Amino acid sequence: MRWRAHGAVTTLATASALGALGGAMWWCYLRARRRWRLHRSPSRSRKGRLGRHHGRSASRARASSSGGELRSRLSVILTTSPVGRHPSTDLIDEVISSVQLAEGVSSCDMLIVCDGYRSADSEGAPYTECKFRTGIVDATAASNYEAYKATL
Repeated sequence: MRWRAHGAVTTLATASALGALGGAMWWCYLRARRRWRLHRSPSRSRKGRLGRHHGRSASRARASSSGGELRSRLSVILTTSPVGRHPSTDLIDEVISSVQLAEGVSSCDMLIVCDGYRSADSEGAPYTECKFRTGIVDATAASNYEAYKATL
């Protein structure tokens, strides 16, 4: 698993779709944990919800009143896998630009998850024909996908 951060966009490259799902869940967990630490009041007592604003800290109440609530509650996760048009990034560029159409979503964190692929069978013989839906690629498609991931 390999992570790269580019401002508000984070790219995750894994060897399999299951690894991508686990990596995305781990990233969301770490982000939620970081938000919890930021919103936790240092003078908070162990009284539970008593003395708090119905379970919300004052800093969270300020964040929701300033319009930052969507950013604190939503992360956009885009998945990508090998296709015939790689290394062109036109398709994912269109998807990212369509996020601008939804109000407030462009300010949210974005995670791009890159699926893995198989370029050789169990005996080690390279595939000569691509079957993109199952993650099977030939050498040319594999090198194009690696160039695509490097461009992201």
